[in-house]
Amino acid sequence: MDSHGLKMDQPYPIVIIEWQDASATADWTEVDDQQKIGVESVFSCGYLIRETKDVYCVAAAVSGTQANAVISIPKCWAKRKQTLRIR
Repeated sequence: MDSHGLKMDQPYPIVIIEWQDASATADWTEVDDQQKIGVESVFSCGYLIRETKDVYCVAAAVSGTQANAVISIPKCWAKRKQTLRIR
């Protein structure tokens, strides 16, 4: 139960995943400046609605059998995953 006495049954675990994303430029730049471009650390938090051997699927919102704003993160891009608990 939350602080208001509401039962917080979650059908999916809430997770935070730190992962590496590609970065890119959209304009012409000097080749030597390309050495400054690298991968970016990203944190995604939401409901883990699906996990396979290759991917985590995280949704921002769930309602019944539907999910919204789902991102599929390749596991090979993930640095770490933590399951969050609601007390």
